[in-house]
Amino acid sequence: MATLAKPYTVTNAAQQSEDIDRMLDELYRAAQDLDEEPASTGIAGPAGSIGPRGVDGDEGELGERGQPGLIGPAGPIGPMGTPGVDGDDTDLLWVQQVGPPTSVVSLSGVNTWTAANTWTAAGNNFDEILAVDKGLQFPATQVADAGANVLDDYEEGTWTPVIGGATSESGQTYSVQQGRYIKVGRVAHVTGRCTFTAKGTITGNLRIKSLPFSIFNSTSSEGGFAMAYFSGLATAVVFFGGHPLANATACDVYMLTVAAGGVTLAQGADVDNTSDLMFGLSYPTSA
Repeated sequence: MATLAKPYTVTNAAQQSEDIDRMLDELYRAAQDLDEEPASTGIAGPAGSIGPRGVDGDEGELGERGQPGLIGPAGPIGPMGTPGVDGDDTDLLWVQQVGPPTSVVSLSGVNTWTAANTWTAAGNNFDEILAVDKGLQFPATQVADAGANVLDDYEEGTWTPVIGGATSESGQTYSVQQGRYIKVGRVAHVTGRCTFTAKGTITGNLRIKSLPFSIFNSTSSEGGFAMAYFSGLATAVVFFGGHPLANATACDVYMLTVAAGGVTLAQGADVDNTSDLMFGLSYPTSA
């Protein structure tokens, strides 16, 4: 590195000006030397303390789901089992299938099921019938069968009897107008009671009408009728009978009176505004 020369002692102005120029040249050269020569390396200072931990970065996104592995090969077929022991000759073999049976027959030939006989949980299953767990259930709508030995219906219910005439009736009012029935196969057992508050107008022979089932169409087997109780009549009656009408839902009413001396068809005039009739009849139905 260049050094400045020691200045001379100035004795006059000319000398002073010359010295100043010379000093300026030295300063210029010294400045150039500073730019060209490297600076000396200083002593390293002490190491700084460890800075605080930086903030954790955001979690990376999940990678895509890997592809499913390949299905391994099938294992070898196991050995055949030991054959079962033959059953006794008296054992029965039954065939079981899904859904209602169409034709399942035991090997004994005694028990046979066909499509005509279907057992379901909604009605009766075979175990319930054998054990008599509950009564036999028939469908709400009869499935009629013409076979003489087939029970195809059972029903219980109510009906509304009408006391009218063979020709017409009108204006009747009742305090009691009730009826019940039980139908077993093609036989109907019917009961009823009618109590007038006004008999209205009854034209023609007296009849019990609106029976719950049509009577079998035969003039030789229409059924029977009985009057269990009667009161409040306009005529002194000793006995009542009846005649269910073939292929109809009505029954003619007969009566025995002291005045007539025999059995005659009852008329509208024979009942009154307070007549009370309790009756029952049984008859074969048309279906």
